Amino acid sequence: MVYKRKIIFRLFDNESLNQVHKRVFFACSIFIIIYIFILFKLTDVMIISNTENIASVAIKEKVLIDLNNKRGSIYDRNGVLLAASVRSYSLSANSKIIKNKINLSKQLSDILNIEQKKLLSKLNQNKKFFWIKRDISPIEHIKINNIGEIGLQVHKEQMRIYPQGNLTSHIVGYTDIDEDGLAGIEKGLNKSLKKNNDITLSLDLRLQNVVREELKITLDKFDALGGVGIILDINNGQILAASSMPDFNPNNLNLSPLENRFNSATQGVFEMGSTFKPITMAIGYDSDTINDKSLFQVNKPLKVDKFVVNDHRPMKGPFNIREIIVNSSNIGTAQVAKKIGKKIHKKYLKEFGLLNRYSLEIPEIGTPIVPNPWLPINTMTIGYGYGLSITPIHLCTIYGALVNDGKIINPTFIKKPSADYTSKVITNETSAKIRQLLRAVILETEWTGPRAKVIGYEVGGKTGTAEMVENNSYLKKANLSSFIGVFPMSKPEYAILIMIKNPKGIDETYNNTTGAWVAAPAVSNVIKRMVHILGIPPFEIEEFYEAQAKLKKNKEFSSATF
Repeated sequence: MVYKRKIIFRLFDNESLNQVHKRVFFACSIFIIIYIFILFKLTDVMIISNTENIASVAIKEKVLIDLNNKRGSIYDRNGVLLAASVRSYSLSANSKIIKNKINLSKQLSDILNIEQKKLLSKLNQNKKFFWIKRDISPIEHIKINNIGEIGLQVHKEQMRIYPQGNLTSHIVGYTDIDEDGLAGIEKGLNKSLKKNNDITLSLDLRLQNVVREELKITLDKFDALGGVGIILDINNGQILAASSMPDFNPNNLNLSPLENRFNSATQGVFEMGSTFKPITMAIGYDSDTINDKSLFQVNKPLKVDKFVVNDHRPMKGPFNIREIIVNSSNIGTAQVAKKIGKKIHKKYLKEFGLLNRYSLEIPEIGTPIVPNPWLPINTMTIGYGYGLSITPIHLCTIYGALVNDGKIINPTFIKKPSADYTSKVITNETSAKIRQLLRAVILETEWTGPRAKVIGYEVGGKTGTAEMVENNSYLKKANLSSFIGVFPMSKPEYAILIMIKNPKGIDETYNNTTGAWVAAPAVSNVIKRMVHILGIPPFEIEEFYEAQAKLKKNKEFSSATF
C-alpha cells in the first residue's frame, strides 16, 4: 500500500502575520503623521502666517489700505487733478522661514538696487514681518515673483501721486508712505481725505502757472533769493494762485533741500515796507484824523528820540495825503501815524486782522510779529511798513478790504459757493478814497506807473521796498521788493502780489532793486496774461495817456520807487 503525504506550505504562521500587520500599521502611522505635519506647516505658512502678517500690518504698522476706501482726490477749481491715489505694491518678508538669506539678499539687491549688506541685516532680524521696500515698481514685482521665495510677500497698497509736481507743491502738500498728510491741504484736511472725500480747491491751475512762471522769470533776472506770488479774488476771499519759490516736487521730496518746503506765501512773516502806507491813510481817514486838505512837512528828516525817519530822496513839501502816497514819503506817513496815535492805530490794525494768525485750510500759517512793548516810535514806523511783520496773505486780504468798502472776507484755499464775510472795518467813503490813492500811484508816478500799468484795466497799487532782516538786524544791501496791484479800480475784483527776496541790481534797472523796478513789471505781466485767460474785457483806454501827458506838461515827475 502506497501512502501519499500531503505537503502544505505555510507562508505565514499566526505570529508572523501579526508582525507584518504591526509593521504595516507602524509605517502607515508614520506616513500619516508626516503628512499631517507637512499639511500643518503649509497651513501655517499659507494661512496662519499670512493672517499674522496682515494683523501685524493692520494693527502695528497700520499700512494695509482698504482699496475700496481709498484717500480722496484733490482738484483745482476747474476739475484739474492735483493729487490722487493709485495702486502700488510693497514687499515684506518673514525671515523665520527663509533658508538661504545670503543668496536672497544678493538677489534682492540686484532687483531693488539696495545695498546687499542692508538687506542681509534686515533678513537676519528673525521676525515674522518687516518691510523690505514700500512702493516697488511693476518690473521689480515680476522679478521678485520669479525668485519663488515663500518668505517674501507682496502687498497691494496705494501711493499718492501729484500730476502737477512743483506747480502746486506748497498748497497741495504731500503725504507719507502710509498716506497720512504731512503738509498743505493733505495735512490740513487729512481727516476728510481719509474718508474718501474729494476736495476742490480755489486755485485756478492756469493762473497758478502764470504766477509761477512770472515769478521764476523775475527771480532769474535779478538773481534773487526767492519770492512769492498771489492772486486773490477780493469779493469772495478765494485764493486763485499762490506760489512760493523755491519750491519742491512732492513726488520725490529727496530732490530738493528741506528749506524749499517752507511756504513763504502763508508761513513767512515780513515787514512790508511802503505797501503799508495806504493802510495808515485808511485808518487816518476813517478815524477823522486826516482829510484831503491835511498837509505835512516833508522837507527834512523826522527825529524821534534817538531815531531818525528819512525818505529815499529829498522832497519839497508840504505834502497832502495824495502826494505823500504818490511820492511814497516815509516822513509824511510817520507824521500821519503819529497824529492817529497808538490807541486808534492799534485798534484798527487789530480789526483788520493784522495782529493775529489767520485760520486757513493748511497748517503752514505764520503768526504776525507785534512790537512789545509798543512804543510811540513803533506807531510811526509801522505807519510806513517797519516794525510789524505779517504774511503775504495778510497783506492781500487787507488790500481786498481797503478797496472793497472795508469788508473783511476770510481768505480760503477752498472753492465755495459764498464768501466768509466777518466784519466791516472802514466806511464806503474811506474805501473810495483809498481806491483813488492807489490809482494815482499808477497814473501820477514816473517809475511805478509805466511799469505796473495795463492799458484798459484800471490798475491801482502800491510798491514796497523794505530792508530784509537777519538775526534781528537789517541788511542794508538786501531788499524785500514788492508790488501789490488791484484791478479794476472802479469795481475791484482781484488783488495781485509779487514779492522778491534780495534781488540783485542789473544794468537794465540802473542797479535799482526797489519794488517799482523789480516787482511792478511782474504784476503787470501777470494781469496781462490773466485777463486773456479769464476773458476779461478792457475798461478804459485814454485815462492813462491823459495823465501821462499832464505829468509832462508839469515838467516835474514824481519818482516814487518805494
